[in-house]
Amino acid sequence: MVVNKVLETTSFYIEVKDIFLNKGVSLAAKYGAQITERQTTKFDIK
Repeated sequence: MVVNKVLETTSFYIEVKDIFLNKGVSLAAKYGAQITERQTTKFDIK
């Protein structure tokens, strides 16, 4: 029963993750690029 519960939970999280990836991949790419640029700029200043 524990194994079944773990599998259910895991598949649920995978589904949620897929939904977020599908809907947010373009936004994540945009914001991720901006954040990376800002972080590199900060590191360059230091």
